[in-house]
Amino acid sequence: MSRITDRKRSARQRDGGTLYAKLLSQGFTAEQLQERVSAVPPNRQFTVTVLESTDGSDPVVGVAYGGDYRYEEERGQEKISELLTNGGTGDLTHIRGGEVYRAYAFDTDGNNEYRSGSFDERFADAYRCAKRRRNNGGKSVGEFHDGKVLVILPDADDTLAHAVLTHLFTDTSADGALRYGGTSNPFSRASVFYDERDLSVETMDAIRADEKFTADAMKSVAKVNARLSKGKYLYFLGNPRFDSKKDAAVFWLNSSFDHHYGASSFGWFTLEELESLADKIGV
Repeated sequence: MSRITDRKRSARQRDGGTLYAKLLSQGFTAEQLQERVSAVPPNRQFTVTVLESTDGSDPVVGVAYGGDYRYEEERGQEKISELLTNGGTGDLTHIRGGEVYRAYAFDTDGNNEYRSGSFDERFADAYRCAKRRRNNGGKSVGEFHDGKVLVILPDADDTLAHAVLTHLFTDTSADGALRYGGTSNPFSRASVFYDERDLSVETMDAIRADEKFTADAMKSVAKVNARLSKGKYLYFLGNPRFDSKKDAAVFWLNSSFDHHYGASSFGWFTLEELESLADKIGV
């Protein structure tokens, strides 16, 4: 349950306290932000993304990271979401470098005693990979090293990205309001860092409905999930969404069943399709 009351959300919207309002006060224009509405990044890149409201409230501004569906990233992104939802922010967000040439990092092992040395090592590896890709012509690159450290490396002239990331990784994080996710918030097409305080009352109502859908959907596949887990090659099953063409909930499956059982390995499956898959691999 969010600690932010509906009254506080309404006051933040009314008093110009949202990140959107602050960006406008810093000289960014509504037209610049309009260009980022519902923006989704390619794999291993990021983008500033804007969620427009339908109730007249300020849009929510966040940073979306596009993972490449590696197992460690799926688990790592889930870990980030869990840590932030549970209020763990103090030692998890980092900004390295000068005023412009900055790298923004999130450390999923931030609460461990050995964090300092291990984080520096993992950060260096992720930073080198991201910098190499940027030097080879990549734009707005991100790197998730072993699902432990997510490094976001904006271009030097991307002042909007720096402004948004600095706010999220300092002010928002310090207040315990930084959130990250895709399946239980409005950002369903990418994993997004955003400020929970900026979500309007109406948006929160939609989130609560989506969270209920997710919980109910995952409960419906609990038995088949247990069956597939016996196959020992199931890596991830989750991220339910409603598929209008199939008129049913579908779930993202990542496995290597194709190598071991000759069965479908990954993709979106309905409950019935998952049960058929479990029958096929004999679990």
